[in-house]
Amino acid sequence: MHMKYFFSWLVFLVCVHVCKAQDNYLNTKTPYHPQQTNYTPEPKGFKPVFINYTGRHGARFQTSADKDQLVIAVLKQADQQHQLTTEGAVLLAQLQLFQQIEQNSYGELTLLGKEEQEHIAARMSTAYPGVITNGKLLLETTDKLRTQQSAKAFLKGLPYYDAAGSTSIIFPAASDSILRFYDLSEAYKTYEKSAQIKIHIDSLLNDERTATASFDICKTIFTKEFIQHFSDGSIKDDKQQSISSTTFSLALYDIYCSTFATSEELKTANNTIHTTLNKVFNNRILQWFDTITSASDFYEKGPAEDASGIQATIAIPLLYDLLKTTDTAINQKKYDAVLRFTHAEAISPLAALMEISQASTTSSSVFDFYKGWKAADIIPMSANIQWILYSNGKTYLLKILLNEKEIALPVATKTYPYYNWNDVKTYYLNKIASLRKN
Repeated sequence: MHMKYFFSWLVFLVCVHVCKAQDNYLNTKTPYHPQQTNYTPEPKGFKPVFINYTGRHGARFQTSADKDQLVIAVLKQADQQHQLTTEGAVLLAQLQLFQQIEQNSYGELTLLGKEEQEHIAARMSTAYPGVITNGKLLLETTDKLRTQQSAKAFLKGLPYYDAAGSTSIIFPAASDSILRFYDLSEAYKTYEKSAQIKIHIDSLLNDERTATASFDICKTIFTKEFIQHFSDGSIKDDKQQSISSTTFSLALYDIYCSTFATSEELKTANNTIHTTLNKVFNNRILQWFDTITSASDFYEKGPAEDASGIQATIAIPLLYDLLKTTDTAINQKKYDAVLRFTHAEAISPLAALMEISQASTTSSSVFDFYKGWKAADIIPMSANIQWILYSNGKTYLLKILLNEKEIALPVATKTYPYYNWNDVKTYYLNKIASLRKN
């Protein structure tokens, strides 16, 4: 291993050890950690020959200023009325500084996000030596800047990269059926706004645990008198709509989750907002809010109650592209690897469609889904699905990783986690044909 990547890997391991215990209950905003580091040796005579990679962008700033603005506006209103606690006053000052850090960077990668991408690439090139030798890559990104930034950071982790021999494609939003298919499906948009999802989420929001958690958060920040204003509807947003204690608390929770992605920027600015927020959120509150926010992801882009539902089958174009490009690599190796950079809304449906066990477990109850499906394990920041193709010169085998963990496929094999390529291709093509027919 090149010394640059050796030391990078050591630093990463230290960060994982220190940070892993601190970033629980952050749903899809969880910073990336590889879920496996030691791998099953390939069958004798086989070696890796091609990589088909699909990944989520790295850790990012919040996608908009909405949550920052809402929370700061409420804190300012309380401050003007002298109804902030000491912790509330400190929080207001730190949030205003946090807002300055995020200004002009909403939706873009943080320093941690760039590191995540570079480290994934470095581990990949080390784990599969001899694959990316010519450095000829097919790079595909969405029209969002954060995926393009991710691709650029990823390339820094590769020891070989031939820009002249590679091809880069930025898919325009209006026709991106491979990486942003969820934006093009009218049936999916209807499902996403359906009453069946709203009923599930409302069940959690109306649960007494939500009210209790919101009150516990607010009593740390506001006086009792100000907390009463949430109940009487006198706290308004810029559209003069009432803000409830739950709306405020969930917005603050969203900011809390984002502080982990911006840890490097906060350190540079000497902002201790994370320490302050740890006084506001305890594990009980974090776990419950994580359940509420993860439920939306479970129903909108996870297995929900039917792993063959529209929220998973919209990923058919992406799955088909993986099959097609892997076959092309076998028949005509133009590229060492295909590297796609997309969003959680693509990774989770693909994982469910592929029937990866921890990503395709359905649930009939919104109160039990988290027992078999966890957003932090499936679609954290920089989440990825890697197809590693092996050959002995005659036969091709495929190993698939979810967040760098070897996974089982719904295909018979005597060499787990290595599967005969033709068996995998036949299974998924038949599944696609059946889903399209039905």
